[in-house]
Amino acid sequence: MAHHVHEDELTELALGHRSATDGAAARHLRRCPECSAELDSLRAVVSAARAVTPADLPLPPPQWVWEAITAEIGG
Repeated sequence: MAHHVHEDELTELALGHRSATDGAAARHLRRCPECSAELDSLRAVVSAARAVTPADLPLPPPQWVWEAITAEIGG
């Protein structure tokens, strides 16, 4: 594989939708520190996103905020 692993393929690997143990991408990843580092970074993002719980999500703004926005834009 003369070129780096495409970002779509790295994403599929990070999400666990494809195996990183065989094929041209796997061989390239064993030899290319740049692609390996990118895959590690993507895996960290996936792991963090999967660890989010409802308690981590922001609360919706109070009704008065929406009313102020509506008034400001002339609605």
